[in-house]
Amino acid sequence: MTICQTCDIISAAKFAELLLPILPLIEMKIVLNEKTFKVAEGLSVLSFLSENNIPTPKGVALAVNDSVVPRESWEKTTLKDGNKLILISAAQGG
Repeated sequence: MTICQTCDIISAAKFAELLLPILPLIEMKIVLNEKTFKVAEGLSVLSFLSENNIPTPKGVALAVNDSVVPRESWEKTTLKDGNKLILISAAQGG
């Protein structure tokens, strides 16, 4: 199937193969606890934490631009250029 007489539809795999070399050029800056990271555009909170080897044990809370993001929403929360994240751990004490 073709879009037009002179154009062929390419597979998603071929499209990804052509696009992958330029994806690293599309990046954004994210600040986590006052440290700046350059990351790929469109990254989720969960992917960002995982790719940067940031530990997230139980008792950790995360806020994006001063709004708390529940752990169950980390995977579907997409970061945007300039987002400021705060990651804090609960501490026991008395």
